Amino acid sequence: KQNNKEFNSYVAKNYGQYFEKEGSISDLEKALEWYDKALTYYSPLASYYAPIQEDKGRILLNLKRYEESFNLFKELLAHENTEVVTKSLKDAYGFPQYYRYELKPTISQLIKHPSANVRFQLLAPWNSILDDEQVLAFVKDPDPTLQKIAIQVLRKKGFKPAIAELLPFLKSSDKELFTVTLETLSELGDETLIPHFTPFLSFQDSEIKGLAIQALGNLNAPVNQILPHLIPFLKSTDPVLQKHTIGVIADKRLFDPSLVPYFVPFLKDPNSDIRVSTLSIFKAVGNDKELITHLFPLLKDGD
Repeated sequence: KQNNKEFNSYVAKNYGQYFEKEGSISDLEKALEWYDKALTYYSPLASYYAPIQEDKGRILLNLKRYEESFNLFKELLAHENTEVVTKSLKDAYGFPQYYRYELKPTISQLIKHPSANVRFQLLAPWNSILDDEQVLAFVKDPDPTLQKIAIQVLRKKGFKPAIAELLPFLKSSDKELFTVTLETLSELGDETLIPHFTPFLSFQDSEIKGLAIQALGNLNAPVNQILPHLIPFLKSTDPVLQKHTIGVIADKRLFDPSLVPYFVPFLKDPNSDIRVSTLSIFKAVGNDKELITHLFPLLKDGD
């Protein structure tokens, strides 16, 4: 009853929010009525108009009135209000897959949006809709968080053409960015990446060494090209690196029967985890008479 558009709209919107929280179909219908009423107090050019439209679009989507909500969200995703676009991206992901793909031309326009929040909301949930090349574009994003997410998505997609774009990040001073890059390259790459990984084996930082050992183990490369770089760490004075190397060799089955002499001493290691890891390696050897003689004492192992 107040002759105040802003106040009346505020009251109507709050009624809409109340019924939306109630959540039943009939409540959502009431919420939609109140949001529509809130819109009547403003022209489409008013700053309050688009945020209320977004509320309305969300209700239409929850009511599965997809055609109505699709047209509304398509308009909102092109809006100049950053907050409206961000919320619309989040809510529009609730569409069935068909409608998401129909929105692809619209959301693709947001890849270079000036707002990092918009770009984040685009990349995080919508990456399955984006082309591999579109995801790759985020690797050059000025926001390091988005770079890391993009690299992880590329690993998930198995997009091997990304390798050349990712190699420069191995020189990054951002340890988290370096780590996610190394992990991704190790899953996408082959023996051609060995020269790019081996320099990290000589770093003072044992964590970096461990990451490099793991990365070499992950590569889709011949065992005889990987093992020579890992064997020296079997004699490491760092028990953590030693155990890690044994674990990588065991997990990735990077083994050759000729290496039995290297591993026999680890069967007597005081660390039971190392003894267990060594045994898991020997499972791959099979029926080797020399090896079997070394296993008998373990039948009396206290563990």
